[in-house]
Amino acid sequence: MFQQIFNFLQVMKKLKNNFIGLMMIFMPIKAVIFDLYRTLIDPSATKSPDVQTHEFLQRKFGIKVDFTTFRKTKEKIYIKYFKQRDTHPFTEIDPKHWWEEIFLALGVKKSDLQDDDLEAVIRLRNEIWMPNTKLYPEVKDLLQQLKQAFKLKLAVITNISRGDFARENMNYLGITGFFDVILTSAESGIRKPNPVIFHDALARLKVKPQEAIFCGDTKWDDIKGAKDAGIWSVLISRPQTDADGHPTMDSNPLYHHPIEIEADHVLEDLRELIPIIEKLNALPSSS
Repeated sequence: MFQQIFNFLQVMKKLKNNFIGLMMIFMPIKAVIFDLYRTLIDPSATKSPDVQTHEFLQRKFGIKVDFTTFRKTKEKIYIKYFKQRDTHPFTEIDPKHWWEEIFLALGVKKSDLQDDDLEAVIRLRNEIWMPNTKLYPEVKDLLQQLKQAFKLKLAVITNISRGDFARENMNYLGITGFFDVILTSAESGIRKPNPVIFHDALARLKVKPQEAIFCGDTKWDDIKGAKDAGIWSVLISRPQTDADGHPTMDSNPLYHHPIEIEADHVLEDLRELIPIIEKLNALPSSS
């Protein structure tokens, strides 16, 4: 009996997926939504600002812990908060929360700790990190082609605990003007892969899920999120290590477990999006 019910549910799931697939086939693409880091922006040359952070704490508060202890303490608390953010409903958390916990764990007295101190260390880290970011070589030409030749709407959805830093980075690299919508988890309060943030982007773009492509570099945040929102999913293959050779948070099993999910398309270069869009838009339209 239970096996029959299970088989019936599997059949219904396949029918539902086939129906959604057929609906997607007959919708022309009107928008492309991108993840930001390791999709458009290459952070691989950035260095960890941990040394400068440790020095800041020594100067400001006179902490006595050595650098190794500082880094282990920071990583332990980082992992705790990342796992909270990476668990349903995928709520974003202000980085001041984890930096306050780090400061206190290192012996800073709560009475000595001001909000300005937390803001200072967060800004210090970004000021060290951001100047070493760069665009992947194909990005600007691709965005220009999608915008001008294909007349597509463009958006960014990025998981980042400070939305102002993402916008500063986009301005610094000269790509803000290409986008009709920029959504950060810090500003929306929701992180990928929660489909809510994807639906928010679709609503702002005024397109249906079947009329959009989402392109990102991680299966968990990007591909799962796009599929759950009913959007075409494209995985861009990027190196998942930092400048020191360590795995990024998105690929590090200490932060979350890998997910087995297949994207609709897998790319080695973002320019491979062009023939995909051309092929989809050459199909008969149901509109």
